[in-house]
Amino acid sequence: TQSTGGEVGLGRTLNRIKVVYLAILTSTALVRVPADFEKEARVCVGGVVSLAGERVVCQVIHVGGTIRTCQKKLYSHSLNTLHRQMLDAGEGREREQIREVLERTLEEVKRLSY
Repeated sequence: TQSTGGEVGLGRTLNRIKVVYLAILTSTALVRVPADFEKEARVCVGGVVSLAGERVVCQVIHVGGTIRTCQKKLYSHSLNTLHRQMLDAGEGREREQIREVLERTLEEVKRLSY
């Protein structure tokens, strides 16, 4: 078993991964891990195939040095995702829910801006 994968990699990394932010609607999460465990964390995250019984596909969209930098990238990605969902959602309750989440996300972005 390699140190970056398998049971050894999972064991070395699992207790070092911390979910800082999770948004179900946009299927995004901000995960914190020490820099020296980045490679192992990528392998572990990529190996996740289901959450709460639902099939999922995980991908890394950004690796950064500070939580603030990662938050900005996460919000940018979330805004793009919400915008696409809003265009796909016709009229009605679903569109209204997406609009509400979009507004809350924009408020978060404003708080992060200087």
